[in-house]
Amino acid sequence: MTHWIDELQAALADEYGSKPRVATLATVDADNRPRARSVVCRKLHDDGSLWITSDSRSDKNLQLADRPFAEVVFWLRNRFEQYRVAGGVQLIDHEDARRAESWRALSDASRAMFFWPVPGTSFVASEELRQVPPATAPIPSAFSLLILRPDQVEHLDLKPQPHVRRRWERATNWAPQRLHA
Repeated sequence: MTHWIDELQAALADEYGSKPRVATLATVDADNRPRARSVVCRKLHDDGSLWITSDSRSDKNLQLADRPFAEVVFWLRNRFEQYRVAGGVQLIDHEDARRAESWRALSDASRAMFFWPVPGTSFVASEELRQVPPATAPIPSAFSLLILRPDQVEHLDLKPQPHVRRRWERATNWAPQRLHA
């Protein structure tokens, strides 16, 4: 296993325990403007890929369909550290074992959101907002899985003086490089 993956897994476990692993996902929109939003990283796979569930009707999915690259930032406030993971993103919105696994792992409340109206549209109260589908419910077409496959990872540790900043890149076979913070 690549060294940064071990470090990131341990840091996330220490910071979040069993709580949701909230991160910022940055994409680029059709006007080449940056867009960022908080997401829950559902899984850090052993290969270093990040799994994030998403509504296929959302702006982020449209942006990733046009430009399939993103960066995820974990700010670990208790540890005073930041991890930035950048790479290509695969959108999985069809029958796939990984998508089904992610669907079953969601809470009832999280699954319910995929039956709601299109994200970003004007709010209208409806019965759809009260649905609570079980894990065995058919997976709705709105449910997608984003898998970010890293090509660059940076870690910034703000505790020591000077700060410690490191970068790993796929192009250098994940050899660590120390950088000025």
